[in-house]
Amino acid sequence: MVGNIKKLNLTKLKLKKNIMVGKILLELNNQQDISLNALVLVQRNGLEGQKYKFPIKLIKKYGKKNILQFNIDLQKVDWKPYYWDVFVSLSNSNGEDYEERVKLSKFFLRMRMNFSPFIKSVSVSEENHVFPYCTYHGSFSLTYKTKMWYESKVYQWKWVLALLTYVILMPYLNMRNIWLGFEKNSNTAQDNGFTFFKYCYIEQKHKNFFYVIKKSSSDMMKLNELKDKVLIFMSFKYMLYLLASRLLISSESRAHIYDIRINRGLIRRIINKKRQIFLQHGVIGLKRVDNIYKKKSINSMNLFITSSHFEKEIILNHFGYDDQEIAVTGLSRWDNIENKVKDNKILIVPTWRSWMDDISGEEFLETVYYKNYSQLVNSRAFLSVIEANDLKVNFFLHPKFEQYANFFSIENDKVNILTSGNAILSEEIMESSLLITDYSSVAWDMYYLKKPIIFFQFDLQNYLDMQGSYMNFSKELIGDQVFDIKKLVNILEIYAKNKFEFKGIYMRNRKKYITYEDSCNNERIYKALMYYLNNK
Repeated sequence: MVGNIKKLNLTKLKLKKNIMVGKILLELNNQQDISLNALVLVQRNGLEGQKYKFPIKLIKKYGKKNILQFNIDLQKVDWKPYYWDVFVSLSNSNGEDYEERVKLSKFFLRMRMNFSPFIKSVSVSEENHVFPYCTYHGSFSLTYKTKMWYESKVYQWKWVLALLTYVILMPYLNMRNIWLGFEKNSNTAQDNGFTFFKYCYIEQKHKNFFYVIKKSSSDMMKLNELKDKVLIFMSFKYMLYLLASRLLISSESRAHIYDIRINRGLIRRIINKKRQIFLQHGVIGLKRVDNIYKKKSINSMNLFITSSHFEKEIILNHFGYDDQEIAVTGLSRWDNIENKVKDNKILIVPTWRSWMDDISGEEFLETVYYKNYSQLVNSRAFLSVIEANDLKVNFFLHPKFEQYANFFSIENDKVNILTSGNAILSEEIMESSLLITDYSSVAWDMYYLKKPIIFFQFDLQNYLDMQGSYMNFSKELIGDQVFDIKKLVNILEIYAKNKFEFKGIYMRNRKKYITYEDSCNNERIYKALMYYLNNK
């Protein structure tokens, strides 16, 4: 707290229909007067947060303590995903305005929000709802999101039943030493999480290693031969085994085994305490992510799997992990990756932009991201090179941008839009002759296969400002760097004429970026995992 404020704690909160009513204790350091201006909701994102102000009034005063009350109609806010922080706007005796973050009292609402398995929410539209939560640092915030099919009373009561069952069977379940594997949103079986699970299943490394996946996943067929070790997301067995699990093994954070945006209560707290082996989704280098996976964060890992000593140094220098918490093994999926080039396919895989999360369709159409990629796949010069060299182009959208697929109007039948629902990215990588990307870690898979890469970085400065990188793009890239479509087309034409030969200049640092190329990565990961378990 700053200035004259000692405490600013939420003490009561009620949600009824679309109304949120609350009381706040404002305790001052001295009797000096301050003025109340408003209760302020601030959207939390990488850009300037959107604000909404609501009346707040003083209803009781005794000495240095003041009781404030607010009453908000949540349907009068133009909500944007996901997180909104709560402040009180004040003025000091000099007439200076400032905003102070509202905290949660130590033994009251904070405990109730953190330990209740139920979520009290307000529906602000047919599909979306808002609910309060206590942040990692004890502040009062709100979450706005689409209501998922499993956010209902039925599943909440299933969680209660699973909790009670786990308490009764705890000795037996703990003795089983359950491991759980999963990938993005528990919805895929395509990445390092599935590859390592399958390796352990075939090699019979651990009899109680299970894989979590949604029943609706298009990858369910891959699990037919492994179905005795499959847990269907949100089944009772999944809930029970998640509570009992001793180890999480995944290419994503813990949030992907049960959505972090859905439950900030008891279940989430239990998951946060689970030990996790982080297999990674890709190689860390092009994109700065230490703010997500650093050791002193909610997404911290117990063992960090890396592809090279180069990557390990990044983790050591920026993430706060100790040497023994990082293993250089190579990526799990690289054991199965091979060159399957056919038909001279060009693969376009842009990464997402965190500052574009869940923007509207109208907003998406105005982004430089959409404009550049739309112009590229419809460029006469680009299509001329495609036609002249009898190439095919697959434009693979990032899962977070798949909802905008219909905005890309493409008339040439040699250019196709792909999503995770109708194609498997790993197969496209193996079958393609060249990759066009911006900052995606998919580039490392192409590099592993010694295939050319063109980095189309039209928004480089904005990306570095908003996201950041651990690499010097002007000196350390593993492919050609371009900033406009004309240059991209010129380089693509040269590669096509040279039959997509990998340039020797990008081979110089290969041993620096890739430590192992012997198809024994899964074996090394398992040994590193067991070494960690035996020494903890």
